[in-house]
Amino acid sequence: MVSLTRQLTALVLVALIGACVYVPVPPLLEEPLKFTILMSTFRVVRWLSDFAEMTGAANSFDILRFSSEVLLAKGLNGTYSTPGSNTVSSDMIFDGVKVRFYQPIRRDDANIPALIFIHGGGWVVTNVDQSDATTRRLADLLEQVVIVSIDYRLAPEYPFPLPLEDCYRATKYLMVNAGKLGVDADRIGIFGDSAGGNLAAAVALKLTEENFSPKLKFQALAYPPLQVLDMNLPSYKQNEKFYIGLYTRRSLTRYWLLYGLGEAPPGVTDAILKGDLISDLVNTNNAYVLNYVNYSVTPDRLSKNDFQPTFTGEGKRVQNVPDELLQVALHPHFAPLMAPNLRGLPDTFILTCDYDMITDESVLYAARLRSAGVNVEHLNIHNCFHGILNLCEGILTFEVAFESRKKFVDYARKKLQS
Repeated sequence: MVSLTRQLTALVLVALIGACVYVPVPPLLEEPLKFTILMSTFRVVRWLSDFAEMTGAANSFDILRFSSEVLLAKGLNGTYSTPGSNTVSSDMIFDGVKVRFYQPIRRDDANIPALIFIHGGGWVVTNVDQSDATTRRLADLLEQVVIVSIDYRLAPEYPFPLPLEDCYRATKYLMVNAGKLGVDADRIGIFGDSAGGNLAAAVALKLTEENFSPKLKFQALAYPPLQVLDMNLPSYKQNEKFYIGLYTRRSLTRYWLLYGLGEAPPGVTDAILKGDLISDLVNTNNAYVLNYVNYSVTPDRLSKNDFQPTFTGEGKRVQNVPDELLQVALHPHFAPLMAPNLRGLPDTFILTCDYDMITDESVLYAARLRSAGVNVEHLNIHNCFHGILNLCEGILTFEVAFESRKKFVDYARKKLQS
């Protein structure tokens, strides 16, 4: 009996280990073992956060924040070695917003270009400390450029529009006080990755709406989430199987809700995933938004038998979607793809990854920007996945991460030097 119990226990342990280790790997990925390690780690973190919330021990995002501190600030992202670095940093306050100010040790000119950086993390996790290695190395690569990394407040404690307001105020402060900070006001760009890309796009949109001068030199958006209207775009269905950890359709929908409402009720999450949000919007005389989620411009990722649009044309009122969400989901500063007018935005660089659920949102945004007369450079990395720019430093790096970063650095250097 004891022997049987031990065998069953061993079998369960083997099954659990196998469940953690097994990860579907994109077919063209060049470093599959590293990808497996990364996603397996995220899967364990997801299990811990779900268990903590289910038992009432802690909120899931508290576990995610602790994990991101361990993995990014002290683990996967490491600490960029300061010996040999040409960059120094100091923490400052811009119009009440905490920022980290990176600048070269020796300047060639009194006023040099600047890049505003907004970190990702689903609007819920990470901060300037956890992105320090990435930002500091970026400053070294760009050389004679100031980088201002914004430590914006996080949801759900500070939901929309508060994180955006922090980014907007800090950006505007830099532009207004550029001369005092040793920055050339005519050569300032903005860059954000993931949720930071969403915020960067919203800041650029807001400044353009106000006709603020001087204009941003460019906006650079790395795999940004741009809409919550349809969580069933082809890229979601094609690539969700590769993201078994923190980044799934459900988790991304929860992040949107935590950012937009300050909470993520399970019923509302389910309603969005089913497409009820689109039905409600059409039923409330907002059918025009269907033009912003136009599948015809997305790549042919799936056959017609594998993919059907979420909304087929018959709107009906669904009670699971709160009115507050209907309003915020259409707000262009919340979801930049919903902006009715994109004219006048600065030159735009968009980096996407073929193995990323939200790639099609950027494809749609790039198409709309071009239609509005905006100069767009869209770079899609075929053997790449979401969050890749954070994997250039530390103990787990990817060759494609260095390639992707170089593409952005080349673009930013060209724009900031002109």
